[in-house]
Amino acid sequence: GGVAILNNSNFSAETSFQPGNFINLAIKQCKFEKANFQDVRIDEELLIENCSFKSIDLYVEHAKKITMKNSTVYGDGQMVFDAYAAKIENVLIDSCEFYNNGEAFFVAGGIDPDNESETSYVNKSIVIRNSKIPFLRSVYVNSTSYNLEGCMIDLADFNHSRFGSFTIKNTKINRSINF
Repeated sequence: GGVAILNNSNFSAETSFQPGNFINLAIKQCKFEKANFQDVRIDEELLIENCSFKSIDLYVEHAKKITMKNSTVYGDGQMVFDAYAAKIENVLIDSCEFYNNGEAFFVAGGIDPDNESETSYVNKSIVIRNSKIPFLRSVYVNSTSYNLEGCMIDLADFNHSRFGSFTIKNTKINRSINF
């Protein structure tokens, strides 16, 4: 694996990073149709900053940290944002805007839905801050720490999840929250 930087670029077709193996991957000021990180391994950090996407699939094989800042995801009619939190140690979403077109913003995984008594993976932290998310779906998550700070959310679903600590601070949830 190595270090890769994508800066100020446009990708008009689906962009797949698989099967990638990176130490660090920085993506700044880029525009994507669809970005696919499925099964990618990132030893340290995936940094996404000032980017726009129709959709993004973050079902990575492993990542120590995923940081997404000042970015927008519009949705493509099937998916907006999909991250498998069980394989990511630390997730930070900061000052991002997500549109739904009927799809959910997913940060999920860590508990086996077929056997909830077994712990498959534990995520260290999920922080979503200063972001707009119409439908947040964090189901079957097993995280030491989950924080929502300064967000605007219409619907939130945390069904079948386990958290060491869970904090909602200065966040507006307009319609409903489900635990």
